[in-house]
This record gives sequence, structure tokens and C-alpha cells, in this order.
Amino acid sequence: MTPVRVGVVGAGRWAVGHHLPGLADHPEAELAAVYDPDKSRAREVARRFGGVVADDVAALLEVVDAVLVASPPAAHHEAGAAALERGLPVLIEKPMTITAADAWDLVARADQNATPLMVGYTFEFTSTSERVLEAVCELGALVVVDGVYASAMRHLFDGSWPFDVSDPLAVPQAATFADPRVSGGGQARGQLTHLLASALRATGCGAHSVTALFRPEGEPVDLHDVLSVDFGTLVASFASTCALPPGHPPVWEIRYVGERGTVVHDLPTGAATIRRAGRNVVELPPLSEAERYPSRAVVQRFVDVVLGRGKNPAEGRLGAEVASLLDAAYLSAAHRGSPTPVERPDLQT
Repeated sequence: MTPVRVGVVGAGRWAVGHHLPGLADHPEAELAAVYDPDKSRAREVARRFGGVVADDVAALLEVVDAVLVASPPAAHHEAGAAALERGLPVLIEKPMTITAADAWDLVARADQNATPLMVGYTFEFTSTSERVLEAVCELGALVVVDGVYASAMRHLFDGSWPFDVSDPLAVPQAATFADPRVSGGGQARGQLTHLLASALRATGCGAHSVTALFRPEGEPVDLHDVLSVDFGTLVASFASTCALPPGHPPVWEIRYVGERGTVVHDLPTGAATIRRAGRNVVELPPLSEAERYPSRAVVQRFVDVVLGRGKNPAEGRLGAEVASLLDAAYLSAAHRGSPTPVERPDLQT
């Protein structure tokens, strides 16, 4: 079988450390081309993983069957839109875009061209996430959802990089996270987005309004965030910080409370506890180390979807719903926690 020719836009740390090794391990795919504004990075990626170095995105699109967009967030929309307009399937890293308008534009282009659009929300590719989806559906009407996403990731936003500087491809550009013009924000856009995606996917709900408070502590982007979200039929709260001490294990948890019971999902371990009225408690055990955060599996599932098999657990609409919620949250925080409606276009399904 002719392998799926994948083009990569953005030769950053995450693509090099996760997506490209995952692509190399897929028996039916190959890296066909790479583009990065830093030509030296692109050449080094081609040397390690194969493919040609494209002069620009347009040249890359000429020689590929599918596209991975792993550039800094502010550049996601331009590359994604160009690929989708050519009818090419797209895997786009999170955050999908730095504005909801751009995210929904990509969804519209994917719909118009009947083209797969996947967002790199890694937790959605675990077996536990699928079991949690099923369990939440059995809780009846949900009334409350709450979650916390706390980790020791402050170095992403203050430039104190604990990375292996001996490998230039392993060091992210500071602006990717710390410059709001490039990142679209800090902890909420770059980290809390994972938790919001999991919660929105499990509940199947679109947010109506949000009240948010952010704290930057002198940095140009937010570091600590609290969101109170009205989903119409239920209410939810989400808290997030990057300020855990170095070496502290992450605290990533979502709790779903419904009329028939509860589900508690511990994302770092992949464990979950399901309690339903009149039934025994179900404990989903922790996943193996490799299964807890299957970062290489994302691009592999993408290739499978391109080949017409496998499920897309992180569709473009999920990324756009998260983008709409975050746009409203940033606007609310800018107005000291004023309740702010979550806006989204009326797209035809």
C-alpha cells in the first residue's frame, strides 16, 4: 500500500519529540515534507526523519496527502485553512487557534470539503476517556461538573527552560507560550484547554456564559485561572495553575455529578471511579505509563482516520467549542469577572 504522505508545518519541540517519532512508527505513513520559518530546524528534521524541506506552506501542500500543523498557535489558522481548502485532512495542535472565529472558520472549511479535522488533545486518545464518556451518559441529567488542572509548568511562561539545550530541537521558542500575540494567552489557553476539552466532550454541552478570574503575577500571560461556567442545564467550575513546585506530580481531575451518580476521572493516571445508584462501585485501574498520555498515538490515529478507519476522538468542533469558551473567559477576566456570553456561529451540521 502506498503510504500516507504527511507534511509537517512547524518543527518545534512537541512535533520532534512526539508526533514525528509516532509517524515514523506507523507502517502506512511517511514524513513527506517539513516547513518551518527557521530553515535550519526544518533541515535537521528532514535529516532525522526524512522528507523534503519545503520553502513555504504552499510548496508543502503540493507534495502531501495530509497535514500536521504544529507551529506556534498564532500561525495555526493560516496553515490549517490552506490545507483544508485543498481538501487535505488536518491534525492541528492545541490550542486549535488563538481566536474562536478562526477555529470555527476551520470547522466550516472542513465541513464544506468533507475533510477530517483533528485537534491534538492527547487525553482524548486514552481508553479511560472512552469509558468515562460511556459512564457519564449513564448518570442521567448532569447537575454539576468541576475540575482542576494544576502542574509544575511555570517555566513555559517565564522562560526558565529546564530543557536539554544540547539538542536545539528540544528547546521551545519562548514566544510560543509567553508572548500573548503568539500564544493567545497563558495557562488557560496552553494548559487548561486540555481539561476543558475533556469536560466538553464528556458532557456534550456547549457553554452559555462564563465568569473568569485570571492572575498573571507580573508575567504577560495568565498563570492562575478560575472559571465558573453556565451550561444552561448544569453549572461547572474549573481551576488551573502552573505554579506547583518542580517535581510535584500534576493534579488533573474532573468530577461529574448527575442524578444517578458520579464519575471521577484522574487524568494523570488514567484511573476513574464510577458510582451509580443501586450498583456496585466500578474502579477503572490506572493505565500503564505509556497509555496515560499517549502523545505518539495522536498522529497515528490521524493517519488511520485519513485511511478511512478509526474514530476521531478530538474533532475540530471540540477544539472550536473550547476556543469559544476561552475567548469568553479572557474577556470576562479582562472585565474583572463580569459574566460573559460564549459566542459561536450558527454552523449547519
